[in-house]
Formats: sequence, C-alpha cells, structure tokens
Amino acid sequence: MFSSRFFRRIFLPYLLLICAVAGAIGVFAALRLREFYLQSARASLHNEAVLQSALDQQLHLLYGAMATVVSVAIVLGALVCFYFASRTAGPVLELKEFAEALARGELNRRLLPSEGGEITHLAAALNTMADSLGRLLSQTSKDRAELLAILASMSEGVIATDRRQRIVVVNQRAGDLYGFPWQQAQGKLLWELVRNEDILKAATEVLASREQKAFQVSPASGLFLEVTASTYPADSAVEGLILVAHDTTQSVRYQELR
Repeated sequence: MFSSRFFRRIFLPYLLLICAVAGAIGVFAALRLREFYLQSARASLHNEAVLQSALDQQLHLLYGAMATVVSVAIVLGALVCFYFASRTAGPVLELKEFAEALARGELNRRLLPSEGGEITHLAAALNTMADSLGRLLSQTSKDRAELLAILASMSEGVIATDRRQRIVVVNQRAGDLYGFPWQQAQGKLLWELVRNEDILKAATEVLASREQKAFQVSPASGLFLEVTASTYPADSAVEGLILVAHDTTQSVRYQELR
C-alpha cells in the first residue's frame, strides 16, 4: 500500500500536519508551563539560585513527560491517518488494477464494491463496460468466423485490404488464383503477394477515386481472371479495398474455340 504514490500523497500531508500541530501545541504548552512555574515559585521562595535549580530540575522532568505524550500523540495520529488514507486509496488502487487488467484483455475479471458513493458507481460502470466489451468481442469473433466460413465456400477469390493496401482478409481461393500462400497473407502488403501490375494499378486508382472498376487479367499462363475492385464501406469514409477475382479461363477458351 505504502509503495503507491497515490497513497503517499494522501497519507504524508496529513502526517506532517499532525506532527506540526502536535509540536506547536507541545512548544506552546511548555512555554506557558515554564512561565507559570516561575511565577508560582517566585511568589513562595526568596532564594533565586535555589529557585532556578529546583525549577530547572522539575521542568526537565516535565519536558520529558510532555515529549513522551507528544510522541505518543503523533504515533496515534499517524495510525489514524494510515487507516483513513488506506480506506480512501484502497478502492482507487483496486480500480486502477482493474482498469489495467481490462487493458491486458482480462475481461472475465470483475470488481466487488463494498461501499456506497462515487467509487461504487464507478466500479459498477467499469463492470458494465467489461461486460459490454466481452459481448462485443464475442460477437466480433463469431461474425469473423461466419465471414471466413462464407469466404472459404466461395468459388471467387476475395482479398480485403485497408487504405494502405495491407491485407486484412483473404480466402484460400484467392491464394490459389494469384499463386501465394493465403495462410500467411494477413498483415502483408498487397504488392508483396500479388505481382500483377494491372491489379496493383487498379487498386491504387480505385482507392483514390472511390469508383468501382472491373477488368480482366492473366496472372499466369493459361489462366484468365475477371477482377472487380471496389472500396468499402460504400456510404462513408473509405476504410479499404475489396478485390474479387472470378476464374473465366473456361469461358475464354470456349470463345477461342469458337
């Protein structure tokens, strides 16, 4: 607890305040007591030397007792400060640890607030946020699995990139048509895998103009593809590019035979 900077910022100012107040009270009481002793002794005695010696001896004993009382008061005050600082800083430190756990992806962790007030409301809000994030990630994973299942069953090759033409989604058919290992394609730039100049040029043009473009290419000998390039989403700012390739080799050969 004491290693926390937040706890020290709460505890140390109160401790210093208690020490200062206790010390000031002790000094003030000692001066007043000395003055009182002097006045009382002078009224009853006439020998100043005996008076001063006896007074100093009694005051030394009294100062020692007062110092002990002030020290005990400071220690008790420090314990009280530590208790209240712990009660104040403890829930805040728990919230901090919980937020760090959420940042690490530990979405199953929850807070158990035991007191009322703003800290409890904040803890409940963080728990609700963790629930929402968990449901969102679960739904996102489910949607992605469904999307990959759909793409895997398609006869067309599909490549989706971001605005920098970095591949985010690709199916096996695209790897077969373009001739690259589709399992390691995610995260790579389009030009690293697709070596056809016409496709790369069309991708750049479509991202710049936001206009769909369809064209035919032949990435390999005896293979003919009809490629459609378009941006997504259609009704807001461009987030990336989608390339859909359809194998038209049989159609082209049939036309050549005719």
